[in-house]
Amino acid sequence: RKPAFRVAWVTARGAPLVKEVAQAAETDTPLAERLERVMTVLFAASGNEAVYQLWIEGWGRARRNKGLRLELAWIREQLRLSVEDLLSAGKRDGTFRSDLDSGVMAAVILGAADGLLLQSANQGGPVPADRLADSLLRAVLRNPAERSAPSPFPLPLGGEEDSR
Repeated sequence: RKPAFRVAWVTARGAPLVKEVAQAAETDTPLAERLERVMTVLFAASGNEAVYQLWIEGWGRARRNKGLRLELAWIREQLRLSVEDLLSAGKRDGTFRSDLDSGVMAAVILGAADGLLLQSANQGGPVPADRLADSLLRAVLRNPAERSAPSPFPLPLGGEEDSR
């Protein structure tokens, strides 16, 4: 049965993701761990059928429905702002690279989550989510050599195999 794509339906499915990402970004853990957790939440959403319907089907329908389009844009902007604020904080405290463009990298992280969502129809793609998250984290860290341990947050779609 197809869901009714009304603004209330979109809000009910998008708001929990926005809240979970914001909470992960605002914990008392080190900033690099927060970023890992945020990516885990975003990337795990790609395996969720409700999120799939929200993004893939919702954006298709939103092209013809201004209210739906505005609600989806608001949800995405809240997610982007949580990531950007976290990256900016890490840049200020020296955890992340001083030349990091927080807005661009936040868009890249959300784009990676979108890509995983598109790949979810095929049960994943050539680059597992855990490797993607690790590469993105290394790209923002001031000193990526300090990152030697794998993420403590399990990621879906990465499979247990590592094809590095």
